[in-house]
Amino acid sequence: MSLEPPASAPSNEEGEESHNGERGAVLLGAGSPWGRLLAESLARRDFSLLLVDSAGDDLERTREQVVSLGAAAEVLTPSYAEVPLLLQTARQVPSGFPAVELLVHALPPPVTGAFTEREPESIAVEANRGYSSLVVFARQFLPGMIEQGEGRLIVLGSAAARAPLAKAAIHSALAMALPPFLTALEREVFRQGVRISYLEPAGHPSPPIDEEVAGGPTPLHESHRRFLVSDASVVRAFEHVLDRPRVRRWRFHSHARAPPAPQVLRRYTERELHGRHPEVHRRAAAPSSVPADALRGGTAVVTGSSRGIGRQIALRLASHGMRVVLTGRDVPALEKVAKEVQKAGGEARVLAQDLLAAGAAARLFAFTQETWGTPRILVNNAGIGFFRRLVRQDDRQLTLQLGVDLLAVLSVTRAFLPAMLEQGGGQVLNVGSLAPEVPLPRLAAYSGIKGAVKGLTLALGREVSPRGTNVSVLEPTTVNTEFLETAREPGRRDLREMGAMRYIMIGPEEVGRVAERTVLRPRPVAYVPPRMAPLLWMYRALGPLADRSLRLAPPSSGGARGEKVERTPTKPEP
Repeated sequence: MSLEPPASAPSNEEGEESHNGERGAVLLGAGSPWGRLLAESLARRDFSLLLVDSAGDDLERTREQVVSLGAAAEVLTPSYAEVPLLLQTARQVPSGFPAVELLVHALPPPVTGAFTEREPESIAVEANRGYSSLVVFARQFLPGMIEQGEGRLIVLGSAAARAPLAKAAIHSALAMALPPFLTALEREVFRQGVRISYLEPAGHPSPPIDEEVAGGPTPLHESHRRFLVSDASVVRAFEHVLDRPRVRRWRFHSHARAPPAPQVLRRYTERELHGRHPEVHRRAAAPSSVPADALRGGTAVVTGSSRGIGRQIALRLASHGMRVVLTGRDVPALEKVAKEVQKAGGEARVLAQDLLAAGAAARLFAFTQETWGTPRILVNNAGIGFFRRLVRQDDRQLTLQLGVDLLAVLSVTRAFLPAMLEQGGGQVLNVGSLAPEVPLPRLAAYSGIKGAVKGLTLALGREVSPRGTNVSVLEPTTVNTEFLETAREPGRRDLREMGAMRYIMIGPEEVGRVAERTVLRPRPVAYVPPRMAPLLWMYRALGPLADRSLRLAPPSSGGARGEKVERTPTKPEP
């Protein structure tokens, strides 16, 4: 990490850098193509800019352009390799920098290519750059905005949130993480003066994807350009929401381009959404149903299987005669579940480790290969969450959520999927949540992460289903497990004690039953319980009414973070 003030910035008599603008703005992803355009727009509006991105020529060009327009610019170059480094960088605001009233996040350009060909390290870097950085910097600057009584958060997303792309699985996951995160966050801070806008351009950032990356001048590359949004339309949309605050999502298309012809649309759909050429037959399509007898003797890997949902899924798979690899941190609990698996008719092996440890995914894959070979089923179940406002979450809580719920899912899937495809197929089952469908305040970071899990599932399913592998996500409602006790904020009532929760709370056994059904009859998304589907339709129909009813009131006492302040009662004067 480094902090590099611009060489041409004016200084005062004491040697400290002065800033021309009285307003401070932080721009995440300033080195991206659209990030540079947004920086120029803010520089013309007399903002002092803090440009945040990985070091390189692109970031330096952005800084030079901002300075040439007469604005002050500081540079932060964080390392995206680990979340703790991001947390440390977010606190390194230069002394004398104006109070931040605007935080802008530009999603990085997509990277095409098969998910299984990506380097594990690059996957973590892209996830931290595209989502973790937004969560960390929002947590850092929101308290100041709340104390000022006003603030803005503008996020540039992607239309991949509505149509996950087969050849950009990570980009699609990050794009789908943004809407639920911003919705839940808006419901936390709206009544404290902070406004959130979300731009969703229908196309990828320019310049167009390199032909070498796209695989040559293919029909995909030719049709792809018809969906690109012009730079001018992006800047116009950004300046529009900057002048007229618009809450949350705004979808827009470029008005300078004609609608795609039907044949171009067909090519785009076939190649980009389904990952295949329209004239190539799907020879090894993933099965729509799996006979129960086909599971006997197969291998399954279940993360977070020491209790709760993971334990129930392991027992359900064992009832079909499967061999299950159990992994988690609680050794006694894992050994107890292993005995239960054997009683249910299966076999079990235990690998106790922390998925946040370096190389944990590779060790889990090597252990499974040495024990029983390539698995048929991979269940990404390990997860953790915390019920509290984003500004109240500490570093440990953010690190755990982003690491276990997001980065571990990406790394474990990347470790196992190539071997599963090589053996002729299998199934990846991700345990998500209904939180991205109904984003609730006090669950902003968690809602976004589970939205990313859903986006990864849909994009990856479109990519590998022609090769015989199904990818599914379970979206359960509130489940009565120890997760609720861990997630509960100290001093608040336990969710299990609320009378209204009995209508939506379920036990882990029901999640296990739906997981078993999804393994036998795969489908991309499975709500748990299935009766939640009509309730979700009703929630979506409510629209703005749901926002007004779910927005939190400002904390009754305390500072911007809402911590309770002990006040000493004073005696009235005589």
